[in-house]
Amino acid sequence: MILYTCANDRMIEYSRVTLVAARQNLPGAEIRIIPFDENIELTQALAARVGAKVIEPDPFWDMIGKHLYGDIEYRPGIPSFRYFRKLNIFNGQPERFLFFDANMAILSDLKELFQAYRPQRSSVVFSHYAQPRQFKVWAAPTLRMLNPSMRDGYGCSGIMGKGDAISKDDARIFLRNKNWKRLFAKAPEQAFMSALSCIIGAHWMVFSQLLGVSARNVVSAAPLRRIGDDGRFYYTEGGLQGKVSHFCKWTHQSLREDTKNIDLYRVLEARADDYLRDAPPRR
Repeated sequence: MILYTCANDRMIEYSRVTLVAARQNLPGAEIRIIPFDENIELTQALAARVGAKVIEPDPFWDMIGKHLYGDIEYRPGIPSFRYFRKLNIFNGQPERFLFFDANMAILSDLKELFQAYRPQRSSVVFSHYAQPRQFKVWAAPTLRMLNPSMRDGYGCSGIMGKGDAISKDDARIFLRNKNWKRLFAKAPEQAFMSALSCIIGAHWMVFSQLLGVSARNVVSAAPLRRIGDDGRFYYTEGGLQGKVSHFCKWTHQSLREDTKNIDLYRVLEARADDYLRDAPPRR
């Protein structure tokens, strides 16, 4: 299993915590970092400390993103096309991978998730079902008709699958008709993957379905978590109360004291401080 994340120095506050958590929970995994942009000096230094590799992004995915979103910004100063960098996980190789956002921590060894994954059942599995903001209001009902299983679309905070699950030929479908871009709203790579599922007839799954729990989103910072006597993290509220939590994603671009599960972050931050203080650079 290869672990991927997509990061830059703007997210270093999160990356130093989430990369160390990934290394500690999956010590034998190969970790690859996709540069979100060219601002990666601190990220490269961190990669050396945790034994991760910063890879060269394939310009193909930038090209697809620019074709669909042009100069539109997802947030002020952040072009939407940059989010297509995540799709470097689809490198044409039949290797299994898990992608996690720079602000999403892995909290366990993920054995339960890995054991449940069956490529023949769902070649790609997403972290959650997304909120209805991926497509223009007039386009969403048609796309749901083509693929009812996608609901409002797939969230791409976490993605599990195989590197050859989708191909560049699949993606080139969007280059043949410029009208595709008229369907897409705010969420860049999420809209792309959700629309692609309709085109190629892929009925993909989400993490909660693999784990057999009834929840739309098992990675978000809500509900709260606590550390059990066994060192694992458990949900403490809602329908997931008492169940093991394998992930946690913080939604703010920078942490605030009112951020959900800030206490969990502080625990992981202390662990990262200890790890990075004691660990020499890895090769």
